[in-house]
Amino acid sequence: MNKAQNVNASNFIQTLWKDIWEINVAMLVTQSNNGLLRSRPMMTQAIEEPNFIWFADRVESTLNTEIIQNTGVNLSYSDRSKGIYISLSGKAQIVTDQENLEQVVTKTASQWIPDTVKDPHLSAIRVEVVTAEYWCTDKGLLHSLTDYLSVFSTSDTTTHERPEHERIQLQALS
Repeated sequence: MNKAQNVNASNFIQTLWKDIWEINVAMLVTQSNNGLLRSRPMMTQAIEEPNFIWFADRVESTLNTEIIQNTGVNLSYSDRSKGIYISLSGKAQIVTDQENLEQVVTKTASQWIPDTVKDPHLSAIRVEVVTAEYWCTDKGLLHSLTDYLSVFSTSDTTTHERPEHERIQLQALS
């Protein structure tokens, strides 16, 4: 990777973290014990560079059970008004030590978990992001989908642009 690519990758990652923090709520996808994918909204508690995102949940939750069984997860963030769509793939880990909980769990988690950090049933979920994909279109979702789908129409000869798309590997796959 040359210097220009390093700068672009660094700018991309900074933009990615900024947009994730502003959107704040992710759909976190896990795999259930019957093999089906499950998705639920989770409020981002912290972003730890270079590639970690933190969430809060209860120790005995179904989410935590699914993560223990299969650490592979996907996070998706979207802001339709800004035309931003983000997909992150990585590995999740359940964290229960008090020091980490105090550092990453925000007061906003109290919407779901009373007494937040003092709750002995509280856990944090630390997602190590391996791959990030980012789509951005300033035209809005409906316009972009219309453009994209019209490419398949044989009667439409107009040239259409696809949304800007970036993909970056944040860590070597193991």
